[in-house]
Amino acid sequence: MKAMCPGKKFVIALALAGPMACNGNITSGSAENGSGDGSNIPGSVIGDDSCEDGNAPLLRRRIWRLSAKQYANTVADIFGVTVDAAAFPADGVTNDGVTSFDTNADANPVSDVLGTLYRDKSNDIARAMVTRLSSAKSCLVSTTPDEACARRTLADWATRAYRRPTDDAEVDRLLALYTSARKAHGETTATRMVFEALSQSPSFLYRTELGAQTDSDQVQLTQHEIASQLSYFLADRPPDDLLLQAAERQELADAEGRKAHVERLLDLPSARAKMGDFFVSYFGLKKLVEGSAKDADMFPTFNDGLRTALVSDARDAIERSIFDGPGTLEGLLTENLPLASTLGATYGTAERPGIVTHPAVLAALSNESTTSPVHRGLFFWQTLLCNPLPAPPADAADSPARLTDPNNPDGSEREQWAYFQQQEPACAGCHSLFHPVGLALENYDPIGRQRESSHLDLSVTFDGVSDELDGQHEDGVALAKAIASSTMGRACLALQLSAFGFGRSVDDGNNGCYLRQTAERFAGGNLEIKALLAALTEDQSFVHRHNRADEGGQ
Repeated sequence: MKAMCPGKKFVIALALAGPMACNGNITSGSAENGSGDGSNIPGSVIGDDSCEDGNAPLLRRRIWRLSAKQYANTVADIFGVTVDAAAFPADGVTNDGVTSFDTNADANPVSDVLGTLYRDKSNDIARAMVTRLSSAKSCLVSTTPDEACARRTLADWATRAYRRPTDDAEVDRLLALYTSARKAHGETTATRMVFEALSQSPSFLYRTELGAQTDSDQVQLTQHEIASQLSYFLADRPPDDLLLQAAERQELADAEGRKAHVERLLDLPSARAKMGDFFVSYFGLKKLVEGSAKDADMFPTFNDGLRTALVSDARDAIERSIFDGPGTLEGLLTENLPLASTLGATYGTAERPGIVTHPAVLAALSNESTTSPVHRGLFFWQTLLCNPLPAPPADAADSPARLTDPNNPDGSEREQWAYFQQQEPACAGCHSLFHPVGLALENYDPIGRQRESSHLDLSVTFDGVSDELDGQHEDGVALAKAIASSTMGRACLALQLSAFGFGRSVDDGNNGCYLRQTAERFAGGNLEIKALLAALTEDQSFVHRHNRADEGGQ
């Protein structure tokens, strides 16, 4: 097996990462080559870079397609028509070594399949609108033409659909379509056609982050773009009347002006749903949603029904913890979470210490018939601490065989790890960063059932990771608690949330100070995840974009 990362350097968006440690001499879950403050650990999100004002590098000006859920919510809010977001094709996923979400703006163009769905849904929207406007006796469907009324009505609907004021040219085009279609086909068909056009318009299907035209390197988003940014970021919905009115009053450019709307939006059921979506994706539970198989002979109860119930229970636990419980990262990762009574037959009735030990998370991080210290270790090292790793070598698919001692096939995972280190020292160099960490969850089996642990060594030791994390941790729960209260853990959550919510990928940039300041705001908000969301809306990068075609950003 080839060495995975000799001499390679990785740089990530919200911090500078150091050269990867692939020296093969890291054991017992420790990580070497660090400075003790987390600034030089391979892939650490807390870089030692600095910036003058602590602000994040700006995203580029862009046009961003609504996600399936955003589209469904927007159709419901604007036109009152129900759309099943699950019927839409899966969005593209970018994997930059730290984040892996399907919300990235650059990975989601309109495919032929999606274009056809938009056309079909626009027909449904248009027919529903004809029925509604007929009941309301609107001038659009009246047998007596009234061009002035038609213009006002079309302008009003276009403003709602586009989430911004329309200009005369846009209304002229809609009116011309309506007028010509009315003459050729009658008022009912004309009304249907104009609503088909509205609901397939790029101004409906996309969000703009363009700002006003300027020669400056930096542009501020328009008030209505900020309104959309707030509402879709926090709740996956179009801006409501209160936000649009605030935009009209020019109140949203200032963080203080946005604050009341942030608090209000976070109380919406759709904000809970968005946080559920984030953590389901962040914790890799989509593997179970999509049908992660287990050995049927070993785990006969692990069927589609149980898989669905596990993900639903984990999602409910996450939303309760954030919005009804402690609301903190530490609470989510370590506070006791009762499992649903319907899971008792398989998992018993005992409470689980945090979402890290929820059966859905543990099953998603396991193989078909065995646990996976690799996947479970990467969950801590990469997912919770945002430490990137290089792509595995081409023959990595053969690694399960290399991880098993043929002379001791039933040995413990820690024994198999010792064998792997001896047999594959080049691979073990990188594996030593995360593999021993995964052993801290060996008291749970491949489907997440608790098992006897008195004979297991669940401890993990960090050395040189950071002052807050260095030392021995008794088991996975203790490690999760330490991560949740550390600057690295808080900064990693900020990175993951911003990548998910802003549709950005992890790229090189001068963001270490921004992350540190965001983590401090997080702490200032009593470490509540809702306070972190609010902090992400306060930075100037939330309302500004760069206007340089030749420079970075996403």
